[in-house]
Amino acid sequence: MVEQVNPAHEAGLGFKLDEVRGKRLDEILPAELAGQVLGTYRHVLETGEIFQYRETYELAEGPTHWDTSIVPVRDTDGRIARLIGSSRNVTRQVTAEEVLRQSQKLESMGQLTGGVAHDFNNLLTPIIGSLDMLQQRGIGSEREQRLIGGAVQSAERAKTLVQRLLAFARR
Repeated sequence: MVEQVNPAHEAGLGFKLDEVRGKRLDEILPAELAGQVLGTYRHVLETGEIFQYRETYELAEGPTHWDTSIVPVRDTDGRIARLIGSSRNVTRQVTAEEVLRQSQKLESMGQLTGGVAHDFNNLLTPIIGSLDMLQQRGIGSEREQRLIGGAVQSAERAKTLVQRLLAFARR
């Protein structure tokens, strides 16, 4: 039975103490969620230890994340007489952590892309130089000159791609 409501839950989830006091959890919460919460309470009753966990509720504005602690309170005989739950809305923290993780992934991807582009550019430089020299000297038959010209065009396209990769890496 609900005796008190954590102010964070009251404000964040809309549980008004006057509306829920004296009610069972399965009268307040959807069946699946009530089952999860009651499972957590049973775990604390079975172990007799404080249990801390993070829970997520899907609300109209999206998922909200809560760090929750369930503390068993014992009577004078040492039996668990009640459970006290305390929750803190950590949605902003979770969101900020996810933004940071995404930023770190992008930074890593940029560093990797920059490194690959730099190495590829180092490989392309002598290729373009050699093809340019062969083309300027007019070495080979007309067909071979067309092949060299095609290779120069492909190398120039590769060079453009490398420049795009480097620009991405800088961003």
